Amino acid sequence: MELLYLWINRSNCIHCQEFIFTSEYRIRVDDKNEPKKIIIEDNIQNSLNIYKNKPILNITAVVGSNGSGKSTLLSFIAKNICSYKFDNGKEYERFQADLYQKEKSIYVFKDDETLVIYHNLENDLDAGDYKTIHNSEGNYSSLDDLRKQTIVYLTNSLFVNEHLENYSHSYPVINYNIHPSSLYLVSKKYYEKLFSIDKMKDDIINSNMLSWRTNSNRNKHDFQNILDMYYYAYLVDNDCIVEIDKIIPFSICIESSNVIIQRTVSSDQNASNHLRDRSQEFNKLFSGLTQMIEDNNLYTLYNNLLFEMYCDKAIDEILSLDKMSIEDYFDIIFNGNNGLEKYEKYYKEINEFISIAEEFPLYENLIDNKSDLANKPDRVISYKENKNAFQAFISFIQKKIYLCDSYVLRYLKIRENYMSSGERALTNFFSWLVAIPILDNIMDNTPEENDNELSEDKIKSNTATYNNNYLLLIDEIDLYSHPEWQRQIIKVLVDRISIILKNKKVQIILTTHSPLLLSDFSKSNTIYLRKNKEGNSVVCDSQLRKETFGANIYTILKDAFFLENGAVGEFARCKLLQLSDRLNNGQIDEGDELLIRKVGSEIIRNELRKKYNKVKNGFVSNNKVVLSNKDNEELVKLRKQLTDSLKVIDKMIYEGGKNDTD
Repeated sequence: MELLYLWINRSNCIHCQEFIFTSEYRIRVDDKNEPKKIIIEDNIQNSLNIYKNKPILNITAVVGSNGSGKSTLLSFIAKNICSYKFDNGKEYERFQADLYQKEKSIYVFKDDETLVIYHNLENDLDAGDYKTIHNSEGNYSSLDDLRKQTIVYLTNSLFVNEHLENYSHSYPVINYNIHPSSLYLVSKKYYEKLFSIDKMKDDIINSNMLSWRTNSNRNKHDFQNILDMYYYAYLVDNDCIVEIDKIIPFSICIESSNVIIQRTVSSDQNASNHLRDRSQEFNKLFSGLTQMIEDNNLYTLYNNLLFEMYCDKAIDEILSLDKMSIEDYFDIIFNGNNGLEKYEKYYKEINEFISIAEEFPLYENLIDNKSDLANKPDRVISYKENKNAFQAFISFIQKKIYLCDSYVLRYLKIRENYMSSGERALTNFFSWLVAIPILDNIMDNTPEENDNELSEDKIKSNTATYNNNYLLLIDEIDLYSHPEWQRQIIKVLVDRISIILKNKKVQIILTTHSPLLLSDFSKSNTIYLRKNKEGNSVVCDSQLRKETFGANIYTILKDAFFLENGAVGEFARCKLLQLSDRLNNGQIDEGDELLIRKVGSEIIRNELRKKYNKVKNGFVSNNKVVLSNKDNEELVKLRKQLTDSLKVIDKMIYEGGKNDTD
């Protein structure tokens, strides 16, 4: 299923506009204000879809000036709305009429080789011989039933349409809205499950604050770090060695639950006195663990488990650890004590994790004193240094995050998982896509088409998502990206999507402000938007624009992004215009000569210098501009390029003339 065309009656700044997401068909309505007929012309023979390569069906870029409706368009598609006009009583008449005007729309889909038109206009729409579905009173037909797509709206922006704030709604069209705000909701639910808070009643939470307190120390950044590990595991499972090789080493440590408790209760006068007292008692009675933890931070997990058992009164007294190993200690606790199965399971998980994590080296501290806060007890995780241990570590995370029942993940802190802002933004997109089955499991989101339970094999292969047809809506894909990242982003996107959604059919619609990114799109795959005088969005005819595929940045900036005042910063432009006007009027200010020297454009700089010399000296200097060796080298290189280009052109002209003669 592929979206080819969309006409929107009214949505924020979009009024009666049509959007075409294909070059294989020419699609238009007879009247954009009151459409009665839709015209579809086959253009497959004259078009080339350069992106069509399994699993990708097509990619469309939406560009334009600020406020021209780019995000509004994606939001409308993501909402997946096209309700018919109905009467809900006189008191709701105006409300329903306004709602209908905002949802009135026409869609054209391609399902395999069949074109289908879907609309909710008041009257019938003449579509010739094409199949048409009219959603109207007495002829109800859901857009969801037709599409059966997985629509994923992705953005790194903190500001999204209010209709897209929640994580998802589902079946038969599954809409995922994944962005920093919705991820916060998912992470909150995840840690509630991890600490079993979702199963507690208020009276239990009030009587035992331990889980609630330690849970409050987790945040969406901790959750994103875990999602990154899950993404790395996915890359390893799919033999994406090139991508894995690029992962920068990071570190891990274990946080102490009773330290967290002491920190949080000290800042909250209303905290449980019981919990504070138990923490202080534990620290006195179990001082023997302090040295163990200083020597090996991973042993903090044993400390946390004992503290939890002590707070829950699962153990009545603390035995001395002076003359026994930690293994013998827990054997004594678990032998003969009923009702400790949960803690015994946690103990086995801790042992498994420590056996993996101890394979990694300690962080190289510049301070020897282990009690100093500046001393880091971390282990350094590096794929290049220990590939087997790295794989074991991320496989452990992969398995545990799905279960939502991991003691280790309660206290595992992943640190120094550093990336540039642009790399972080792009990794977000891919880690979120890979993790959709996990996020669904966290949010108890199981559409009817999905099995009752998600198996680990399905999670690893990402086959637990529910429709073969994917529509990815990526808003501001270039957000936070350095120009070099912008230059690479479409290639990286195509490569990664081909792995992540390899068994799907994927259409991508994205918005961008980047001319570098737009050079990867032909104008037939680009929707150009601008604002008219009334502030409404207008779709420009792409055929009237200059070709953008492989074009240089300056052409794209001026044409596609509507920079009517050129591609120079506005501050600099105004400053130089003021200087030029001043010189034209025969005036010179202190600092003008220095300002002229700073101008980066040689042409502008020389013109301003001529004006300046004329005003200052009464004549234009005939002195030649002295070029540096570097400038000379650049000019020689440019002359060679131009000479080579002229030779190619001459050859083409000669061969063309020869063919005409023949």
